[in-house]
Amino acid sequence: MQNKKSALPRSTLVKEFMSSPVISVDINADLFEIINTLNQHTISCVLVVENNYPIGMITERSVVRCLAKHLPGSLDEIRAHTMMSAPIISIHENESLFDATILCRSQKIRHLPVLNEHQALAGIITYSDLVEANHLQFERRAALLGKAAESDSTESLNKHLLEMTLTDPLMEIGNRRAMSIDLEQTQQLAERYKRPFSIVLIDIDFFKLFNDHYGHLAGDKCLIEFANLLKQSIRNVDRLYRYGGEEILLLLPETESAKAIHLAKRIINSIHKKCYKHEKSNYNYLTASAGVSGYEPKQNSDAVHWQKLIEQADIALYQAKDQGRNCAKLFNNQKH
Repeated sequence: MQNKKSALPRSTLVKEFMSSPVISVDINADLFEIINTLNQHTISCVLVVENNYPIGMITERSVVRCLAKHLPGSLDEIRAHTMMSAPIISIHENESLFDATILCRSQKIRHLPVLNEHQALAGIITYSDLVEANHLQFERRAALLGKAAESDSTESLNKHLLEMTLTDPLMEIGNRRAMSIDLEQTQQLAERYKRPFSIVLIDIDFFKLFNDHYGHLAGDKCLIEFANLLKQSIRNVDRLYRYGGEEILLLLPETESAKAIHLAKRIINSIHKKCYKHEKSNYNYLTASAGVSGYEPKQNSDAVHWQKLIEQADIALYQAKDQGRNCAKLFNNQKH
């Protein structure tokens, strides 16, 4: 009998699909060198590197904005580091295409520089490349699933197909695996550029009682409406993930915890105002509770890993539950 593991296609690595070499300019390149590079290679964007490490990106739009700003004055002093967009997100060549796809989608970028084992620029991969590659990989696994004759093989293949998805099918927000990859990248950027980010855990109060009383179909509809309300309450750069059950994690880049708790309270209040009927709740309508924790490099000399931040937000969430629900609490490190 064929080994079950050997029947499963391995994950494709970024280095197997990236384009190399990469067209780039030095951090001190002048405007004319940048324009000549774009024109010579017929490309719409170019990476900016320092010691062969990608630190920014310049697009044709960046050049147009620069010209509009400086003309009719002198252009001699313009350099790449004054024009580029930063920070730039990169990925290691031995990461999977799936991980790269999550980064492109969550960060809303279309070009992802690839680093080698020496942390030097090795190539680049685009979002279009990733969509095509993951589609081919999905089709390959689906074909194997169709040929699987044994139930245990079918179960294994189904698990691998599920792992390739990026979103929760019911709430149409990111799933748990996508959340972990996004949080890891967000923390790396925060540490590198000394920028804050915050996490909010939001949980529907007495949701099990809601399901038991109104039925699971009503419960599913409630979760969908809950997710839609959250989508309407956040910025374009913020990200939502289904952490588990009726619990949602909200990732807020470039946001200090003091601002995050204000947003969390506003969200809780907006749910309160909807007045969804919930007869088994102490409030007689649907409410939610939230816990907030943040990474703030100005205050933390030692980096706090995102998993610890989730634990802190979870502690704050339970404090909100203990204090009557329908509220948001900020984690207080002095109490722990």
